[in-house]
Amino acid sequence: MALDLLDTPLRATWDLHDGRSGMPSPLAAQVAQRLTDAQVFYLTLDLHPLLHADVVDLVRDLSAAGCQVEVCTGSSADELARLPELPETVPVLLDVAPFCLADGLDFVGLGKIMDDFRAMGRIPVFSLVPNRDNIGLLGALFAFSQRAGIARFKLPNLRINDTFRQTCQPFMVTPSDLDRLRLQVSDAAAFRSGLQLDVHDLFLWEILFPDGGTARSEYGGCQAANSLAHVDLQATVHPCNSWPHPLGHLAVASFDVIWSSPDRLAIRQNVAMQPAGCCNCRDYAICFGGCRGLARELPTIDGRDPMCAGRR
Repeated sequence: MALDLLDTPLRATWDLHDGRSGMPSPLAAQVAQRLTDAQVFYLTLDLHPLLHADVVDLVRDLSAAGCQVEVCTGSSADELARLPELPETVPVLLDVAPFCLADGLDFVGLGKIMDDFRAMGRIPVFSLVPNRDNIGLLGALFAFSQRAGIARFKLPNLRINDTFRQTCQPFMVTPSDLDRLRLQVSDAAAFRSGLQLDVHDLFLWEILFPDGGTARSEYGGCQAANSLAHVDLQATVHPCNSWPHPLGHLAVASFDVIWSSPDRLAIRQNVAMQPAGCCNCRDYAICFGGCRGLARELPTIDGRDPMCAGRR
């Protein structure tokens, strides 16, 4: 795998508010300026940014500087009350995980939240971080989305470690879980009909797009610390939110300084190395070892992505 190095990240996620506390306003303003100076193209305000007092001003400033911003939200009354303040052009990502119950999808709750969005003249993007408890509900969620007029559905990566909310390995999707989903998806085109899917995990993407096509034509392996970065609640930069490794602090250094650091180069050198579990796999040139952050933070025997069943 070639060692590709960008001067600054193209995409970033930022924890402006985690649902309990928010980044102090002066620091948030500084981080926004650092992101603008780095010319980050795409920015996702993750977790519960609508609970931050300055979110609207920050979004407007970032958008005016040419950054394409999307805002995540839960379904709390406090968050929904802020929605009308956002520019209509800013996509809002609704976390649908709370509606995925042990006995199935909460259609009533989802219907109510959709009514709330429509009353404000908005249609959200649905967002769900796949785990063992909810992956079997993708069919029901996709069908609901099609009926509700949802055009886009996002399946982001799993957040790891205390800094990014504790994730226990038993909740991680396994190859067996993917095999069960594969049986459920007998006709992938019909399963995802009418939806624009943003799928982070390659192995899940293979099930939803078995014919390949152009949906992931630009995939070039793990992009942590290259085209992707994460900023946590303390303004510390990490390779991504699946790979918690402090690279620098935006209160004391610019993105280009952090991105030229030896720590960041070491991450990319790590990504360029082939995991032992990928040797002699005919599909390594396709996946390049999958998610290296998960492989590091949820240790596997041979260093491969824990969602991979093994050599092919």
